[in-house]
Amino acid sequence: MSLIKHLPVFLFVFLCISAQSQTDTLKMMLGKLGSGSAADSVPLTSSSTWGKITIHPTKKIDSLEKAMRNGQVLEGWRIHVFMGTYQTVISERKKFIALGTSLPAYPLQNGPDYVLVAGDFRTFLESQKWLGEIRKHYPGAFVIQGEIEPPEFMPK
Repeated sequence: MSLIKHLPVFLFVFLCISAQSQTDTLKMMLGKLGSGSAADSVPLTSSSTWGKITIHPTKKIDSLEKAMRNGQVLEGWRIHVFMGTYQTVISERKKFIALGTSLPAYPLQNGPDYVLVAGDFRTFLESQKWLGEIRKHYPGAFVIQGEIEPPEFMPK
């Protein structure tokens, strides 16, 4: 008889404890999503209006991109930025990257010297647009024609 009297009290206490643990779990889950730890989630921040979306392509897309790059030659345009020894070209490449341009920079061997070239442009006009920006920092830069890297399927 006394067990039946106290059963509602035990149920009430049990439900209160369960409800509390669910709220903490929910807060923890929302905290994880808000920190951007989930690969396919959008951070939950109230202070900013922009979100961050991370896309992870499947292994098939990665293998297709690698297969397309192997042995494929694409003609295009690059900007010749600097010429010198290997050490000076590597040093200038670091300075070029520090400028904050989105262009890739490649050190290439040209005879006994090395050259620093930037960009993978498909058209001459596109290379001319960037040449003006690069000449602000490297006045001797000029456009050259040659082999370029194919564009990426999913830019980083």
